[in-house]
Amino acid sequence: MRKFLSLLAVLVLFDLSAFAQTKVVTGKISDQNGQAVPFATVVLKGTKTGTSADANGIFSIKANTGDLLVISGTGITVKEIAVTAEPEQNIEVVRSNSAMTEVVVTALGIQRQAKDLGYATATLNNKVLIQAKSVNIAQALNGKVSGLNISTVNSGVFENAKINIRGIRSLTGNNQPMLVVDGAPTPLGYLSSIPPDDVQDLTVLKSAASAAIYGPDAVNGVIVITTKRGGKRPTVTLNSTVQATRVSFFPKLQKEFGQGAGEVVDIYGNYGHVPYENQQFGPAFDGSIKDIGVPLESGLQQKGPYTNGHYNDKVKFWNTGLTVQNSASVAGEDFYVSAEDAKIKGLIPDDINHRTSLRFNGSKKFGGFSINYGLNYILQNSDVVNEAGFQNTFPGAYDGGLFFLVMQTASNVPLLNYKDLNSEIGQFSNYYNEYAVNPYWLIHNIRSRSREDDIIGNVEANYQFAPWLKASVRLSSNLTFASTKNTNAPVIVSDWAQTVGFYGSPRNSTQYSNRAGIVFDDANSNSRINLDYFLSGSHDIVNNLTIKYLAGGSMRQNRSKDVAVGGNNLVVPFLYNVSAKSGDANVPLYTGGTTASNVPPTSNNFEVTSRLLSAYGTIGFNYKSWANIEFTGRNDWDSRLLAKNRSFFYPAANASFILSDLVEGLKNSNLISYLKLRGAISKSGNVNLNPYSLQATYSQPDGFPYGSTVGYTANGTIPNSDLKPEFVNTKEVGVELGLLQNKINFQSTYFFQKNTNQILFISQSSTTGYGFGLANAADFNNYGVETDLGLTPLIKIGRGRIDLKINATYNDNKVTHTLGNVPVIVGGSNSFIQNSVSSPTINNIAVVGSPAFGFQMTDYLRDSATGKVIVDRTTGMPTQSPGLVVRGRSLPLWVLGITPSYSIGDFSISMTWDYKGGHNFFSGLGSDEDFAGISARSAEYGRQRFVFPNSVVETAPGSGKYVDNTNIQVQDGNSNFWTSAKANSAIATNYFASADALRLREVNISYSLPARIYGNSKAIKKITISFVGKNLLLFVPKSNQWGDPEFNYSSTGNTFGLASSFQAPAGRLFGGSLTVQF
Repeated sequence: MRKFLSLLAVLVLFDLSAFAQTKVVTGKISDQNGQAVPFATVVLKGTKTGTSADANGIFSIKANTGDLLVISGTGITVKEIAVTAEPEQNIEVVRSNSAMTEVVVTALGIQRQAKDLGYATATLNNKVLIQAKSVNIAQALNGKVSGLNISTVNSGVFENAKINIRGIRSLTGNNQPMLVVDGAPTPLGYLSSIPPDDVQDLTVLKSAASAAIYGPDAVNGVIVITTKRGGKRPTVTLNSTVQATRVSFFPKLQKEFGQGAGEVVDIYGNYGHVPYENQQFGPAFDGSIKDIGVPLESGLQQKGPYTNGHYNDKVKFWNTGLTVQNSASVAGEDFYVSAEDAKIKGLIPDDINHRTSLRFNGSKKFGGFSINYGLNYILQNSDVVNEAGFQNTFPGAYDGGLFFLVMQTASNVPLLNYKDLNSEIGQFSNYYNEYAVNPYWLIHNIRSRSREDDIIGNVEANYQFAPWLKASVRLSSNLTFASTKNTNAPVIVSDWAQTVGFYGSPRNSTQYSNRAGIVFDDANSNSRINLDYFLSGSHDIVNNLTIKYLAGGSMRQNRSKDVAVGGNNLVVPFLYNVSAKSGDANVPLYTGGTTASNVPPTSNNFEVTSRLLSAYGTIGFNYKSWANIEFTGRNDWDSRLLAKNRSFFYPAANASFILSDLVEGLKNSNLISYLKLRGAISKSGNVNLNPYSLQATYSQPDGFPYGSTVGYTANGTIPNSDLKPEFVNTKEVGVELGLLQNKINFQSTYFFQKNTNQILFISQSSTTGYGFGLANAADFNNYGVETDLGLTPLIKIGRGRIDLKINATYNDNKVTHTLGNVPVIVGGSNSFIQNSVSSPTINNIAVVGSPAFGFQMTDYLRDSATGKVIVDRTTGMPTQSPGLVVRGRSLPLWVLGITPSYSIGDFSISMTWDYKGGHNFFSGLGSDEDFAGISARSAEYGRQRFVFPNSVVETAPGSGKYVDNTNIQVQDGNSNFWTSAKANSAIATNYFASADALRLREVNISYSLPARIYGNSKAIKKITISFVGKNLLLFVPKSNQWGDPEFNYSSTGNTFGLASSFQAPAGRLFGGSLTVQF
């Protein structure tokens, strides 16, 4: 018995000793540069016990002191290391291929190795995003990502832009990508509010196949933003940036002729000078002293040299814009706090947008439980000229926009002298022009002031139940509260102007009549609440085969509310309060807007709610790290659809194969460092409907309530109970190649999207009681190739190096079907703020067999055999065709980005060029310029008679046969031709040109000061000074005489390449930046 007890004691002590030596070993795997190596495999040598590091290189494994750990993974050299007694094992490995160990933030914020993905993505880090010090993130992306097209639609203080990834998927619905911030779906509008300094990295998932788990939300691709979360070492960063904006592209205007429109004509038919005219068909400048405007009440007669000496006043009118950004951030081990203030003063005098942002991000970890949270508050105040409200004060006039008012000031008139509205010549009643308003009066008196408060919050909780199973819950909310006050000052005209101001008669009553002030108040709120919950994990099924899985669901609610009221006849001057009105208040109604991108900008006074429930899952397999396949499924229940068509399932799959790991001859190749083939396929939906679009809704028509009598009318669209989502079937295949130890990196992707069931408005018989119906009534295909090339370095020069990155995208589409082959108009000139009686008609249109979108527009009557313009045998004048023609395309066929950079030590310089080509644009400004006689085009023939170029005449009346016109001149080469709607100004093809453009998008020159300059201070870690510039150069074809071809009349919807007169000239920015890190 004693021997047995002794033996038992020895065994127990032995077991206790062994147990004491076994422990949970944790550590971090980093490369030779100190950067984390994600997802490396850690195996206990001689056993099957192993684990994988996470996206930050962190791992944990049970082992004994002295055991050998084998570290391996794609793109790193295998390393063995003994377990020490230290609590953390920090392991350094040699990274041989950074491309293969790159981490990509994918759907639901899950980090994946780029080599595992079967679809194309692009990731930009914070350094790239902030190098040009853009105020908003969209502008920072331009030219840097293949497949991404960003169109800056105006040069205002909001820098509005349209974003498309791989073209379009819907003819009438939403085509802009989904935005995900820290794993939470977020309205895309917030992209212009989030300070780029707060962003850690940004990933573009380019198709529905790459983000299938998001279902319909991701049908147009996804922009995934990860904001900063802090780091191991406390860091304080201060930054200040100042940028000036100047006019960069001004329309080509004539400088030879002054005021006149035929009021004065000599015996030879030559037009004389008319000092009060806004049209410039008068005599050529001759240097003589001439009157300007009418004699004023005081007897003052303005005079000046009749020259083009004040031509540059049209350019000097525009402000030198100023953008000032100041930011501060503090990053600790588990938190990040930042504050940013950005004040943007635009090219338009007095326009300003002021944005202040506060952010707090944090995280905590307690064993297997972790929590991440973030809160971002953004306050934005703006005060801008309200060109859309200008016509409300002068409803009987066509003054055009501010730009047109400035340009139609004759070059002999000192425009800048009218800036002081209290001076004698600056007073409204005394303006020199009889037919136009002083542009300084417009910018001071027709204003729109807005305030917007945005709150973005999210909290995420994770619990690791086992090495193979993690539970996650993420709650996020986006709240927006906005208010706008539009004010039109009263027009107060002197008795003199209303009685005898025009040479003893009243001045033009269209401009010079008393008018009451106008006010319009609008308050709206938008909220989105999103809840995601899912289980995820991975497990080694057998040796070398790993399964990854995820299953979960989401719930989302969107709610929007708007309350608006106005007064059009304020009885107390300059008191902008609806209670001071006379007569009925202006209470605009919710005007419908059936498709998601088709909510009219005037929709007011509504409250709408929609909900989306989803269930989703993925399962993937990885074999020996060189073969990956993943399947995804998602089912949605959308409240915008009727119950019987509310549930839809969307499947997807993707696969990748690392041939450089599979093929023995490639594993140690000196030429091919990395070779990957990939492919993806998916089906998704696009519910392009606003809430209640499929239900009968009613509103009070104009004139009701009438006293105590109420009345309601049905909306104009008949509900369709069979309507289904628009479906998008996506396929893509691609290749990724690294050469010469990844000094050369190349990747290319072919994509094809079949877009069916397009939701369109269909005309209805009036007997139904409705004007329109909704139907799934069109299909089109969208396809293309995108390519990226990186040369790092391209060449080494001493201690310096030149790197080069190039991306190119070819993107085309074709409409394959519409109901009855009827063309689909998506928007055009009838949506411009205002049109004159001689303005052209032009639309973006989808026609079967042609790209979406082409341009449908007015044109001349032409000879069908030659395409030449037919002119009258007697007058030599062309005439307008009774039908509309379809030409060109609105979206670029080619987008090219080129980013060369040079660095040596602490100095670097980089620039981004981009080219967009193969498409067209229309300028409404051109027609207005011709009508006013200010365009270079209108002076091309010296205001003399001319033979209309490229024209033909009929050989005999009614013969239908034509010959080239070589000698029949137009009957009038002056005002009667250029202002004629049928002969010139209403012909849209006259103002239709190539939109090809090559521009220097941005430049950054930076230098980090040597520590000795600031005394080798231990407090200051780094000081960097930078020169930054944007849109410094722009090259366009000679056919473009009018402006930036990216500009568009609307920043929403699917129209492209349609510019009206209501815009400011394009601008270039340049300035400097100082960053100090403590």
